[in-house]
Amino acid sequence: PRPPPQKPVKGAGAKFLSHIPYPLDYDYGNAYYAYTYGPSRHLILSSYSNFDPGSKQYTWLVDELEKVDRSITPWLIIIMHVPIYNTFEEHRHDVQHTKGREILEPLFVKHHVNIVVSGHVHAYMRTNNVAFGKVNDTGPIHIIAGDGGRQIDSPFLNAEPEEWVVTRDSTVFGYGTFEIYNSTIAEWRWIH
Repeated sequence: PRPPPQKPVKGAGAKFLSHIPYPLDYDYGNAYYAYTYGPSRHLILSSYSNFDPGSKQYTWLVDELEKVDRSITPWLIIIMHVPIYNTFEEHRHDVQHTKGREILEPLFVKHHVNIVVSGHVHAYMRTNNVAFGKVNDTGPIHIIAGDGGRQIDSPFLNAEPEEWVVTRDSTVFGYGTFEIYNSTIAEWRWIH
């Protein structure tokens, strides 16, 4: 049997990952799945399983996105560990972040995903609707809700937030609640 992939030690030169291939093809089994809850369809992705085009997870994701009936489930929500939008320096160069944005974002925009929720970064961030790095109504809102695991402040990548950032905070612990009222109105609350 093949050993699981090795994770680089934080602060030990992990930025090299943006310059060389890093294996994402370890089979974690059925670590991605979908479920319907009321008027929402939730697709849970594995950031650490292969999601390259043609992979099992990618093929599954495309199939799931194409069969969503928005008249029954008008809300389409993606949940994944590693964010594809990140205003913090921490984890900015992780291959799952950079490849995720390159490979998954076109699918999210094409299929009108409403919200992408992630963690990984021990901080909080919420975006406007964003597509391909620009504020755009065709893209989803991205939420990083990793502040429940906060240990120290996560430094911002930029002193001024990117145009797509609505709010960000790396100084407090928190969690979020999400309530869907109808086919067009939902409320996300960040409690800290």
